[in-house]
Formats: sequence, structure tokens, C-alpha cells
Amino acid sequence: MPETERPAALEALRRKHPEMAAEVETLLAVEAPVALWFERLERNLGRGRTAELDAAWAPGRIVGPYRLERLLATGGMDAVLVARKADGELQRPVALKLSPPGLIGNESITRLRRERDLLTGLSHPHIAALLDAGVTAEGQPRFALELIDGLPLIAWCDKRWGDRRLHFHGSYDTTAATTAAAP
Repeated sequence: MPETERPAALEALRRKHPEMAAEVETLLAVEAPVALWFERLERNLGRGRTAELDAAWAPGRIVGPYRLERLLATGGMDAVLVARKADGELQRPVALKLSPPGLIGNESITRLRRERDLLTGLSHPHIAALLDAGVTAEGQPRFALELIDGLPLIAWCDKRWGDRRLHFHGSYDTTAATTAAAP
């Protein structure tokens, strides 16, 4: 949404869903640091990181106790891959979350550990369960989540509501599930 339209949209949201408006305002407050992180990531990726990422996330590579099968999704900061235990003892696939190699610093380690710790305390049927966590020999934090078969959240929202402006409804439901799951 263009920045010039935000005040009116936030005011309308405050009238209908004051709690959600407060959450949106909190997210907007951290937009600048997050945008800076994305810019840094784009610069780093533009410096030949693509080949490094392809090798780091290649099917068959072993990461901790897991063998990577395929890339499931990438976001602004991490990748999620489908993986299985390399020893073959457990056949159930997991969603393995990793930070890009070369971008692992104190900031990303702290962020992933904070996310891991938050996930540890969540229990809700609409939130993937944390199954395992650790650090690779290279110092790369990783954690394994329950693999849920389905559409990515944005694609699901597009299919359900079509109009991206209505995604707030889905975001509100997601926020409600997370709030309900927290201890």
C-alpha cells in the first residue's frame, strides 16, 4: 500500500479492529530496519551468492541429521526445505528452516534462536510444531518443523479472498491463532 494511503487505512482498521490496528502499527514501526536488511540481502545475493545458495541447499546435502530433498520456499531472511532424517530411521519429512550461508552473523543467529524459542512455546492445530533444533558444524542455526502439505499463506489468501487488500482478514486469523497458542 502506498505510504500516502496508510493513515486513512489505519484509521478505518482502528474503528473495526483496534487490536489488529495496534499490531499493524507495531509492524510499520520496524519497517525501516527490515527494509535495510532486505537491501543488504539483495546486495549480497547480487554478488554471486546464487551459486553458493544452490550448493548449500542442493538436494542430497546433509544438514545436521537431515538430508535435503527440495527447496520449499524462501523468504526475506531464510529458506525452508523439505528434508528427512539422513539415517533413514524416520521417514516422515520435515520443513527444515535455514539461513543463507554467508549471511550468518550474530543478528541472524539471535533472530533464529528467538524464533525457535517462540515456536517451542506454541501449541495450536493451525501452527506447525517445532520438532527439532540445532546448529550445523558451520555454525548455521537450523530447526525442523512439522511439514504441512498445502498452499503457501499468500497463495492461500489469494485463492480465498482474491483481493490482496482483504488479506488483513487472514492476517488477523493468523494472529489470533498465534495468540491463542502462546502459553
